[in-house]
Amino acid sequence: LLKRQTEEGYFKQSDPEAPRAFDYQAIYPFCYLYKTKFKGNIYFKDERLLKSILKLGDYFSKNTNSNGLIYYYSFGNSGFTIDQRLLVFWLDAYELMKNDLDKKDKENWVATMKRSLVYLEKKIESYLPQEVFNSYSFNTSPNHASLYACALYNGGVVFKNNYWKSLAENFMDRFVAFQSADGYWPEGHGPVGQYCSTTLAGVARMNRLYKKEKYNSALFKAFQYFYKISYPDFSFVELTDKRNLY
Repeated sequence: LLKRQTEEGYFKQSDPEAPRAFDYQAIYPFCYLYKTKFKGNIYFKDERLLKSILKLGDYFSKNTNSNGLIYYYSFGNSGFTIDQRLLVFWLDAYELMKNDLDKKDKENWVATMKRSLVYLEKKIESYLPQEVFNSYSFNTSPNHASLYACALYNGGVVFKNNYWKSLAENFMDRFVAFQSADGYWPEGHGPVGQYCSTTLAGVARMNRLYKKEKYNSALFKAFQYFYKISYPDFSFVELTDKRNLY
């Protein structure tokens, strides 16, 4: 990854048309390796890693617009989107690095993340008037909505914003109630495997940040579902769900 990073900050792909997004989540493991001393970690306090981390932060800041949406490029398609996965990783990275950033970098990181969190605040506020959640009610997939709440709650913890925490909690309480009796969160056409594991990650992180029996119960039901739809090596069976195509 270090060899693939450009001066601008993004990572070169083997296919130049490939999505320019997912690699950015490396900011958290980069920060973890830079800040954490353990046997075999050759990147502890490595200046190359620090330089890479700062370039990533600059890239995010420059490519996130005033609404908190980050620029993306993928196989000829481009535009601005909320990247809740990156936001979760970046918030965790900031918690590790905030005392190592100079004033300018810290201000850029914080201002950019807060713009994205305000976007998620408005997004989740728009869901709450719905009487019933279902796989179509979020105008996106449940796995995205789960991480919206997770990211907003995490942001509330990091930036001491009680409204964000309360809003995310309110949403997640209703979100886990929307779980099917079999333990999955339907994605449009019914049960899924891989995407349900992403949904699970958001619920699990919320349960880690603010432990609740209803979250723990939802996690247990989801793991039981995974057990039922998995081969002995724990790879998922081929569900014909029009979402994960085999």
